[in-house]
Amino acid sequence: MKERSKDLLKNSFGSLISNDRALAAAKTAPLWLTIIMFFLGVLLPLIPITTYYSSQSGSSIVKNNSYGLKKTVANFALEMYKDDQSMIVDDKKLLTFTDTEGEKIYQYTNKLTNLIELQVYKSSLSTKQSKNAYLKELAEFKETVTEANAEEKKDATYSSPSFMVFFKDAYFLRVVKPGTNTAVAELAGDYKTFKANTDLYKSFIEIKDKTIAKPADSAAIENMLATDSAIEDGVFKNFKTFLNKTYETGKNKNILNGTLIFAGIYLGLSLLMALMIWLMTRGKNNPFNYMSLLTTFKIESWISIAPALIGLILGLLLPVQFSIKMMFFIAPLGFRVMFLLTKQLRPMQ
Repeated sequence: MKERSKDLLKNSFGSLISNDRALAAAKTAPLWLTIIMFFLGVLLPLIPITTYYSSQSGSSIVKNNSYGLKKTVANFALEMYKDDQSMIVDDKKLLTFTDTEGEKIYQYTNKLTNLIELQVYKSSLSTKQSKNAYLKELAEFKETVTEANAEEKKDATYSSPSFMVFFKDAYFLRVVKPGTNTAVAELAGDYKTFKANTDLYKSFIEIKDKTIAKPADSAAIENMLATDSAIEDGVFKNFKTFLNKTYETGKNKNILNGTLIFAGIYLGLSLLMALMIWLMTRGKNNPFNYMSLLTTFKIESWISIAPALIGLILGLLLPVQFSIKMMFFIAPLGFRVMFLLTKQLRPMQ
């Protein structure tokens, strides 16, 4: 192996931990290799971001807590089964039902608290504005739980139900903590991933290795759910699968948009660091004031690899909030540039 190749390998791997090696690599490495390092420094920390968006699912909103939906959705599915109701997805990925601005097709009331816990609607509204107005109207519904008491300085408390809306081209779910009017999650989706002629209601009650007898009335449904927990579990499992499918289009969009946004952020940050190195070496007493923007770009390309690897590894391994994941690259890169400017590229005293 030629001496130059040996030096290039030493500088390349050494640049991961040594700023001196990074400066040497920036000076001696071919431009094509430097460009590869630059884009690796941008792309590597993007992997945890893309992985994060890819791991999201529609059912994640009820992963740790069903907020009463496990029972109410099972009851809803069996009621639709009892009444021979259907909700068909056609070959255009739209639901087929008679046009209506908004129609309540189901409501579940808790017999112990006498509070409504779930409402289900269908609507043929098609514009974004009309849908949002309709959803806002539904979200404003509430029941009084306790009256206000001026003497005890207590405000009135209210309860709002969770609700779902089957639009012809979209689906919406709002999850509310039972007995309160606090919304804990919302989900918007569509039917583009469903096969043509899929009956959504039927898909809820098709439980593997189990046949559900058609209930005769609502009392029979209550008895089925009280005596056979497998029905409630199976229906809710199917419902979560339904949520995942409705969210698939939005998920793919979020993956693309999120990746592009952070690619722009990391690309801009890397260029900004190169510019900052150039500006900070402009002083008369700085022996490196001869450096061009191209040179500082090369330097940044080589010093960004270690922070990029840190961002990749920590971002994939540590189960932390999304806002922290992005800092696993930004913070180390900032610290390394600062250290470089105060040590290797500092002005003469």
